[in-house]
Amino acid sequence: MAFTNCRGLETIIFSEGLTIIDTGAFSQCFNLQSVTVPNSLTTLGSGAFQGCTNLVSITMPNVRQLGMSVFTHCNSLTSVTFGTAFEEETEIVFEYEVFGEN
Repeated sequence: MAFTNCRGLETIIFSEGLTIIDTGAFSQCFNLQSVTVPNSLTTLGSGAFQGCTNLVSITMPNVRQLGMSVFTHCNSLTSVTFGTAFEEETEIVFEYEVFGEN
């Protein structure tokens, strides 16, 4: 939970070599809008981006494992792109009108 509640983060660009974003690492980063993950990322821990209400989109080409509630309460999220099949089913990744109001 290294950056939980960090209000100064707006953009994150991870370097190649990162394989895991741990549980709750960026939860409640309300001003976070953009995340760029490397091809090496394979795992997102539970609640990794939970409550990032201004996060708009994320592309994760090689993520194979998702914890629970990864994007819960990400009300501005309009695009999530995955590139590979998951190793196991994950429940409750998105919750509470993740893709905004229609």
